[in-house]
Amino acid sequence: MIKGKPDVSSFLDGGAASEKSLPKNVKAAPVMGAPKRQKLVELPEPVFDALKDRAYQDYKKTGRRVTETEIIIAALTQYLGVH
Repeated sequence: MIKGKPDVSSFLDGGAASEKSLPKNVKAAPVMGAPKRQKLVELPEPVFDALKDRAYQDYKKTGRRVTETEIIIAALTQYLGVH
């Protein structure tokens, strides 16, 4: 069976189409103003495990997905005094 071409109209319409498909009480995530850059770091296993555990604990506490990246950014921002 041959599959048809995918519907790309939402892609061509940009973010407006995806925002329309969200339920009324859910807003699309705002785009952050500051540009982001990628940094690959190696963590000791206990730190790596603690980070995973903390992300899961925060998810259970808040009921929303908490990424390890969010935790790392919050920790480094506080440590470095960057706003």
